[in-house]
Amino acid sequence: MKYKIFLHPKAAEFLKNLNSSLRIKIKNRLRDLEESPEEKGQRLRYSSFAEKKEKL
Repeated sequence: MKYKIFLHPKAAEFLKNLNSSLRIKIKNRLRDLEESPEEKGQRLRYSSFAEKKEKL
């Protein structure tokens, strides 16, 4: 199953203004994410921020 990756308009504009070698690297990583975002990167760690917010 392929996933669709959408960029915020500001992120897309920023990407257009990057030098070509960096832009290509980022686009390749985004294409990797289309295949399976679950296998990429590190999992987010637990944050107690949500608990503190609920107590307020």
